[in-house]
Amino acid sequence: MGLFARKRIGPAEHRSLADTIRGIRDQRQWHPDGTGVDSNGWCGGDIQRGDSYSVRLVRDDKPGSLLTITFYAAEYDENPGEFDVQRQVEWLVCSDPADPGGTEIWSDYSYDDVSAIVIDTEEEAEDEARERAEAVLADPSPYFGWDGEPWAA
Repeated sequence: MGLFARKRIGPAEHRSLADTIRGIRDQRQWHPDGTGVDSNGWCGGDIQRGDSYSVRLVRDDKPGSLLTITFYAAEYDENPGEFDVQRQVEWLVCSDPADPGGTEIWSDYSYDDVSAIVIDTEEEAEDEARERAEAVLADPSPYFGWDGEPWAA
């Protein structure tokens, strides 16, 4: 066989290399923090109806950077009885991810309506809010655009 022996690389070893490469890439990607969908009360002010549902995303290479996406049912005073789902996105940099509010260095947020149609009942709107949070948990890629660094105001 000569001076060099050939080693056959089996599928398990190929998979291990692919997982390693994927792991390096994923360190720079946002992913859920492991707490799932959190039902966390009130963030929508006077227009919020029912509970809110949020998912927190983290990046392994930016341990103090957090991205929280929250959905809740909303009803505007000018359109009583018509509901939609509103989203709050909060970008936050802190010194201790276990206590983000107490160690906040910088944050910003935005609100927008995400329902394509008017929803007939508060219950249906709250169900959609929870489903949207679950969708972020399953696929956070729409939120990959932030690099985890503060931006100038």
